[in-house]
Amino acid sequence: MTDKRPFISISVVIPAYNAEAYIERAIESVLAQTYAPDEILVVDNGSTDRTAEKIRQYEPKVQYLFEAKAGSGTARNRGIRAAGGDWIAFLDSDDQWFPEKLQKQVEHLCRHPELVWTFTNYLIFWWKDGYEEPAFPEERFAALLKGKDFFDDYLETYVQMGHILTSSVMIQRAVLLEAGLFPEDRNWAVDTDLFFRIAYRWPVVGYLSQPLVRYYSGIPTSVTEQHRGEVKPRCELIGRHLSLAAQHHRQKAFEPCARQMLKACIGRALVVNPCQDFREIPEHLEYLLPARLRREIRLRKRLPRAVLPAIALYFRIKNALRNFFARKPAK
Repeated sequence: MTDKRPFISISVVIPAYNAEAYIERAIESVLAQTYAPDEILVVDNGSTDRTAEKIRQYEPKVQYLFEAKAGSGTARNRGIRAAGGDWIAFLDSDDQWFPEKLQKQVEHLCRHPELVWTFTNYLIFWWKDGYEEPAFPEERFAALLKGKDFFDDYLETYVQMGHILTSSVMIQRAVLLEAGLFPEDRNWAVDTDLFFRIAYRWPVVGYLSQPLVRYYSGIPTSVTEQHRGEVKPRCELIGRHLSLAAQHHRQKAFEPCARQMLKACIGRALVVNPCQDFREIPEHLEYLLPARLRREIRLRKRLPRAVLPAIALYFRIKNALRNFFARKPAK
């Protein structure tokens, strides 16, 4: 590809914490890009292993920044503030880009200069099982695209696709600064929080259906795995964004996202602990749940914890029977 950047320059931001096992893979995947970024900033988030040593071997091609351990949001924000590019491309230290990732996105932005953010499909590599598959099967989401290579509203897309991968995203730096950057007061879902805030004001988001990133799922040390079963922070996120969406006159568009998030939160929590009592779900969010699940949550809240194992068994059998008869063809 001929290097044409009259309107775009790219800074890559990689947060890293105790990433000595895979930070080289991440950096090498950026250095192998067919469209070279203007700079690569790796923010060491207070690592105590050999992460710093692994990063510094790539200087001066890579700029090493140190940030006392305070979460991935703080590390990414340090990189954004230090960046000189008009666009920020994010890569988590345990993920990997394919060589044409940036080139394809630049070509995409040249076709749609009105876009201020864009993301790509990616391959999920299931760490425990050793196989990979596309996160978004093309045939499933073709109808949502309506023959285009962008979505008209990220909130509508979220309901169908779920969370997009931060390592696949490119966003205008000015938009990031105006939206308020990543939250720094917590570790979980900082990207989800930011993407919703961007979507309230810039709903149109670009999309490339070709997988251009490899995401390694299930790594025990990842933030996602460490916070998988938590309920309270997810409820706080939902409540906060119901209020924010209303301020931007987008509550009606956000509510389906909130419903999906809360339902998924409950599902993950039950996988981690089938005897959850869900007392952390505030009553004012219960309206988001379907009637059947709402009744179950209310029952779990009211009963003594000692009987929850029996209740968990009851609902597991009941749901299995419901799913069985739902799949059974009618005569």
